[in-house]
Amino acid sequence: MQGKDNLEKFVAENREALDDRMPNRDVWSAIDQDLRTEIKFQTAWYWKVAVVVLLGAVSFLLFDKYSVQTQTLADIESLEVSNVDKFEDLESFYTSIISQKETKLNEELAQNREYYNYIETDLEELNELYTDLKELFLESQPSDELLDRLLHLLRQKIHLINSQLDIIGTEKVPSVKSDLSI
Repeated sequence: MQGKDNLEKFVAENREALDDRMPNRDVWSAIDQDLRTEIKFQTAWYWKVAVVVLLGAVSFLLFDKYSVQTQTLADIESLEVSNVDKFEDLESFYTSIISQKETKLNEELAQNREYYNYIETDLEELNELYTDLKELFLESQPSDELLDRLLHLLRQKIHLINSQLDIIGTEKVPSVKSDLSI
């Protein structure tokens, strides 16, 4: 600490003498050249590191992108196969239920000729939609969303048939008021 105080004291006492003197131009040019080479060396080193980091990041992103695409294509192909198999199983299940319900509905309509089947046009529209979606599903797009739409149409068909059977069933049941009046 005392050495620092002595230096400060010396600089303070001899400030005017020190300010008058200028170093030789050769000294300043040598110092300037040393500083520039040091800066060039540091700058070159930073650029090299930046290039290595950039190349590493780009190669990682490219590898990640193409490995994900390859994996996704394999997943899509397996998904398509599994969706088609799932659809075939569910379609056979729902069509068996629909055929049973349609048989029952036709029997009811044959026994009671006074009932008119109002749902024929609705069922035809559902069948047309179902046929179009089924072709699209089997030929090009066996996606989960399309599978859900197809199953929804089959459930809607069952619902329509059940509704008609309920209407016929309610019409067959004699009302309580008519029984009381007898």
